[in-house]
Amino acid sequence: MDALYGAHDSADLYAASHRYVLRDFADLLQYRNNGYDPDRIANIIRQEQRRLCNRRRIARAVRSIDGLLTTNLEQYRGYSTMYREAVTYYRYSSLRDKGIVRRENEVRQFKKDLKGKYLQNRDLVAGADPDRIIQPDALVKLFGKLTGIGSEEAALLQSEVCRFVAVCPEQYIRRGLFAKYLGSFFGAMKFNHQAPEIEYLQKFRIGSSFGKTYLFDEIIDDPAYSAAEKEAYYRNILQILSSRRGDRPQFSQDALMAYTEDALITLRETLSEERWNMAAKAYAVLAEVSVMGAGWAGDRSLSDENLYVHAALKGAYTRIIPAVLADCKITGRFVAHCLRSGYLFQLPDDLRDIPDDLRTGIVTAFTYYPNGVGRLQHHPIDILLTALSRTAYVDYPEMKDACRLYMTCIFQSLKALQMSNQGGDLCIFFRDMQFPDERIPNELCRGGREYCMVTDFETEIARECTTLALEMKNRQPPCTNDAG
Repeated sequence: MDALYGAHDSADLYAASHRYVLRDFADLLQYRNNGYDPDRIANIIRQEQRRLCNRRRIARAVRSIDGLLTTNLEQYRGYSTMYREAVTYYRYSSLRDKGIVRRENEVRQFKKDLKGKYLQNRDLVAGADPDRIIQPDALVKLFGKLTGIGSEEAALLQSEVCRFVAVCPEQYIRRGLFAKYLGSFFGAMKFNHQAPEIEYLQKFRIGSSFGKTYLFDEIIDDPAYSAAEKEAYYRNILQILSSRRGDRPQFSQDALMAYTEDALITLRETLSEERWNMAAKAYAVLAEVSVMGAGWAGDRSLSDENLYVHAALKGAYTRIIPAVLADCKITGRFVAHCLRSGYLFQLPDDLRDIPDDLRTGIVTAFTYYPNGVGRLQHHPIDILLTALSRTAYVDYPEMKDACRLYMTCIFQSLKALQMSNQGGDLCIFFRDMQFPDERIPNELCRGGREYCMVTDFETEIARECTTLALEMKNRQPPCTNDAG
C-alpha cells in the first residue's frame, strides 16, 4: 500500500506485489495440502452438470412445443434465463471484482432496477432479429439512456466508439477486444453519472482512455511487431508513466502504438495528481508483467512460481487499475483480495484460450505444462481449483454459494473450449494437454456435451459487441490512425 500510494519514493510496486504473491502462492500450496477438500468441488460439479442436463431437456421440450403450436416460448425463456443470470452475475462479479458480498436488500434493489431498465428499453434490446441481444443501430441510444446522458454526449460517445473501431485491427476485434474496450468505457461512464456535465466529461475521458490501454497487451503479443519495435514501445510507455502533467513525450511512429500512448497522456492530464501517480504505478506493474510473459518461449525453463505468480499479478492489476481510475477508495483489504484472487481472474481466461495460445505461441501455464522444456510440479487446473476453494471457504465463508458461483467461470471456459474444439471429446483434449487423470478433471471432461447449455453472461454480450464492431468496421469510411 505504501508503494501504491507513493508513501515511500523508493518503494517499487512491482517488487512489493511480487513478494506478496510469492508468499501467497506458498500459502495456496499449504492450503492444498492441509485444507483443500476435493469432495466439495466434485459435488458442486455433479450438481451443476445435472442442472445443465435438465436445462437441455427443457430446452428440447420447449422447441418441440414451439414447433407444434407455433408459439414463441423459446425466445421468452431465453429472456427469462438472461434475467436470472444477470442477477447471479451481479452477486458473482461483486465478489470477484471487489470482494463484496451483496446483502439480500441489495439484490432485491438490483432486481427492481433491472426490471425497470428492461421495461424502459425493451424496444432497443429486443428488435427485429431475435438472435441479437442488442440491435446495432440502438447501441449508442441504449447506452445513453442507461447512463443518463443527453444527445450531445451521446454523439460524443458514438464518435469515440467509431474511432476505436476504425483504429483497432480486425484480428484484435475478433479476439474480443472491442467488448473489453466497451465494458471498461461504459463502466467508467456509469460511475456517478448524475454528477454535473464536467464530471461526466471527466469520466468519459477516463473510461475511453482506459479502454484503449487494453491494446497494449495485444500489441506486445502480436507477432507482426518485431522484438525491437516492442522494446521501443515499452520504453515509451514507461517514459509516459513516469512523466508529469504537461510533459509531451515523443510518440511511437506506429499509429496503433501512438493511439495507446495518447490514451495514457489523456489519463495523466485528466486524473488528479495523486490518482495519476497511483494509476501510473499500477500500469507499470501490468506492463512489466505483460512484457515478461510475451518474452517467454516453450524452450525456456520456467518454474511454477514464474508462471503462477505472473498469472496472479496480471489478473490482480486488471482489477486494481479500474478501481484507481474510478476514484474508489483503495484499501489494503481490496488489494489483498485482488492479489489472492488473481489466479481466478487469469487462469480461466488461459484455459479457454488454450487453442489460440498454442497456435500463436503464447506461453501460459496451460500451454507450458505439456510442451515446455521444464517440468511444472502443479498442473494449472489444480492451482485454479485450489484457489477457487480457498477463496470460497477461507476468504468468504459467509457467502454460502461462493464456490458454486466461482465454478461458473470454469464451466464458461470449458464451454468456450468445447466450441473451439469443434465439439470434440474434451477428455481426449485433456489427455493431450496432460490434465491429471484424477476424479475432478475427469468429471469436468465427461460433462462436455452439457456445456452448450452454460449461460455465459459476459461472453454473450462480448460476442454481440464483436459482431457489432465488425459490422461497423466493414461499413464505415476509412479513418486516419493518428494519435490525435
